[in-house]
Amino acid sequence: MDAYRRGVDYLHVGGTFAELCAVMEQPLREAGAWNMGPVVQTVSPVIYNGATHVGLDLQPGLAGVPLPHTTPRDGDFVIEPGIAFAFEPNACLDRSRVSIGGTVIVTDHGVEELNSLCLRVNVV
Repeated sequence: MDAYRRGVDYLHVGGTFAELCAVMEQPLREAGAWNMGPVVQTVSPVIYNGATHVGLDLQPGLAGVPLPHTTPRDGDFVIEPGIAFAFEPNACLDRSRVSIGGTVIVTDHGVEELNSLCLRVNVV
């Protein structure tokens, strides 16, 4: 949830996709977690993905398991109004994973969050 919230707090016209990715990946690093898919990607007009498998090599519970390589961020661009993002923070510790997220659009007036249902995790 922290990665999602930090992303929303950072997202603004004039920022960069690289900075947004770094902001959203930081909570994973702080928790000693890794990510399976990108924590953020664009929806329109062009698809850019954040890096995947960041921190995978630091998971002691995966010792001896063949690991995929880290896929780098697709590129960088300056954030403009009207760009939609899929915020997909996912965190893995060893072989356990949680993923939340939602779609956000950056506007001239800030960030519009389009959904909140998938931001809650219910433990049963």
